[in-house]
Amino acid sequence: MQRITIGAFLCTLLSGGILFMLTPKEVMSIDEKRALAQIPQFSLEAVFKGTYFQNLDSFVADNFIYRKQLSEIAAFLKMLRGSPIDDIQVIVQEKKPNIPVEKSPLETPQLKMELVSNQTTVEKFENEPYENVESIIIFKGRAIQMIGVSEKSLRPLSKVINEYKEQFGNQLKIYFMAFPIGADFYLPKKITRGAQKERYLIDQMHAQLSEDIIKVDVYNALVPHQDDYIYFKTDHHWTGLGAYYAFDAFTKVAQLEGLPLSSLTKKTIPNYLGSLYQRTESPTLRASADVVEYYKIPNSTKTTIYNHVKDSGNKASLYAEYARGSLGYGVFLGGDFPLMKITSDIKNGQKILVIKDSYGNAFAPYLASRYEETYVIDYRYFKGNIKQLIQDNGIQNMIFAHNTFVIQNPYTAKQARQFLNQN
Repeated sequence: MQRITIGAFLCTLLSGGILFMLTPKEVMSIDEKRALAQIPQFSLEAVFKGTYFQNLDSFVADNFIYRKQLSEIAAFLKMLRGSPIDDIQVIVQEKKPNIPVEKSPLETPQLKMELVSNQTTVEKFENEPYENVESIIIFKGRAIQMIGVSEKSLRPLSKVINEYKEQFGNQLKIYFMAFPIGADFYLPKKITRGAQKERYLIDQMHAQLSEDIIKVDVYNALVPHQDDYIYFKTDHHWTGLGAYYAFDAFTKVAQLEGLPLSSLTKKTIPNYLGSLYQRTESPTLRASADVVEYYKIPNSTKTTIYNHVKDSGNKASLYAEYARGSLGYGVFLGGDFPLMKITSDIKNGQKILVIKDSYGNAFAPYLASRYEETYVIDYRYFKGNIKQLIQDNGIQNMIFAHNTFVIQNPYTAKQARQFLNQN
């Protein structure tokens, strides 16, 4: 009997090894949004350093047979660790230092999509500073991030925005838009006890800003549409429709001609499993896979991306329509770049600059329907002097466009101040 057991065990190992060798290996995991380890190149130097066997171990782990199915079982067991409150699941995340990684902008966009020769997508990403939250709530098939509120945390950004207005004066119209993350709209009352934290946070930010800063109340513009598809269920971003209603609110405040939704061309990318699914691996969220809806403006545009203001620039697209599956949010602008210039066929001489986080990716394309030139800066990666950029290009309008996590982060204010002082 013992020999039979040993024989069966050895046969299982041998069969597994043969299957592992014969099965094709993938280069990238779309679900996990990362490149998979590839078989390392053998060298005596790597063996002696110990890196060869470490890399070989990673290769085997990433390419193990039935890995996806086993991962789904592991995700189900992981889900059981969440604290259930009736039909609410609270998943506590491991708290990590909330410090952005200092790397070259070329290496670090969270969702930088690149079109390669065979028209597949390659992703380079890192955690955004505001993504470091301790708890995620899963409720009615939707993941929602918890948000804290501190009036004190708003002061650094409100102070530097006021300084922008003091320096530019009447030369520049400055708008402020706080993008809600949806916590007020979708968190159950058992968690919030009816408190509207995002509403309070935005009101406090508006109160700290100078009267000369033009505030756009995105929150109240979204309230009538909160039952519509304005936020993803598996991702921390809003949808193209949510960004549209924010733009609609902006046109009213900026006294621009409205942009009817019926004038836009709606397109979709199915099977989107976003960042909150990646962080929780919740089977509930997997069953609630999103559809990325994007609404193309009826304008001809030319898009150029720059790694620095002095670069000659590279051609890009307003909509990266090659984005697929779990990389679907990259359809908006193609991802995060230090600086992007969008030139539209609107010949009105009006130019606008947007300082944004990744929520602004879905918002910025709409601006090209009303401005001849739109300049898009990602606050995490831009290295340059904003005053020089505005003067050299004759920009008359500027928007600070950040979600409610970002406006509380001191890093946001630090970057904004650096843009004023950068040589």
